[in-house]
Amino acid sequence: MSNLPVELLLAIAHWVKDLDSSLLFNLRLVSKTLNAVAAPLVLRAVTVRDDVQSADGFACLQAGGAVTTNAVQEVVFQGNPAQGHVWGEENISGEAGRAALCISFSGLAKFRNLRILRFEFHNYFHRLRDSPTLNDTSHFLDLQLELFAVLAAHPPPPLVSLTLINITAAPHSLYVSEAFQNIFCPLRTLHISVICDNQRAGAYQQAPLCDFWEVSVPSVLKSATCLTSLNIRSDFPVGVRPAVPMTIHFPALTVLSLRNFILDPAHADYDILEFIVRHKSTLTRLELDECAVYGGEPRTYPRPWHAVLHRLRDELVGLRTLHLTPVESYVDPGPFGYLALLPGTYYLEDYQAATEAKDLNKAALQSMMSTVYSRRAQDP
Repeated sequence: MSNLPVELLLAIAHWVKDLDSSLLFNLRLVSKTLNAVAAPLVLRAVTVRDDVQSADGFACLQAGGAVTTNAVQEVVFQGNPAQGHVWGEENISGEAGRAALCISFSGLAKFRNLRILRFEFHNYFHRLRDSPTLNDTSHFLDLQLELFAVLAAHPPPPLVSLTLINITAAPHSLYVSEAFQNIFCPLRTLHISVICDNQRAGAYQQAPLCDFWEVSVPSVLKSATCLTSLNIRSDFPVGVRPAVPMTIHFPALTVLSLRNFILDPAHADYDILEFIVRHKSTLTRLELDECAVYGGEPRTYPRPWHAVLHRLRDELVGLRTLHLTPVESYVDPGPFGYLALLPGTYYLEDYQAATEAKDLNKAALQSMMSTVYSRRAQDP
């Protein structure tokens, strides 16, 4: 095996990786030459889990010398317990796990070629007690905040891509600190998904939820001025209550994806449509998943979906791809959500408004898609 050309061994290693990446570990045992070839492929992406053993292993990897650490280009933290969405004190790492993970993630700077960092936290909102404060936090929120604090104190090398999955919608002074915001400055790609306490009536009125979206999120985004791709996803309607100040401009943004945002023209600083149109000179791909226009408490819709689509068609002159995903509904008004607000309770989907505007919305969508396809056909 050692007499085979290195190019052939490298091809074998790539083939095994594509077939089953776990086999690369066994392949390294075949010969020293294959070990040298396969090691960079094995270590290119490293996964760390929410347990002490995984955290300690990640720390040991950092002590392996430059040959090992220089191979790492991507680090993924997977915070879901082994039993998926079912959890309890017996299957989370707790304080010991958080301490071990903080120690291991404090050494990210040792991975000089690290460019991609991905955090996948648990996908369950652990409801806090009825106290309006956040003093009673869960393991999942503690873990999130402690890891972010470590990143601020011990920053990684300049990242190209950062993904934050299942961030708990809870404000914290960390998000407005310069040390944490500096991590976002070099990013080209940013993906943030947020989980909210969306099962409680009047959730949109809760101070933690509003503070998170109105202060924490904009504070982080304003530092990411180099973005070419931005993906923000919420499991609760945002954009009105809570409002999301979107006066930011990303000069190089080409891809934008939003989920569960409400389009309301009442206030320009919070108007998601204005934020989208602000990037008309660079935007080539737009995804609006489960987004809706807002009718307020009286259920009047000053800017229905067909008006939104006409403006997008006319102003996003560089757009080549558009995806609209409908709000989950018991009726079929197409991919066009209309939301009203029941005071003190919850957002309510307005089926009547969606149905009445269905034909106009459909025609506007067809017109826009025709324009987008025409532009794409003219591309070299």
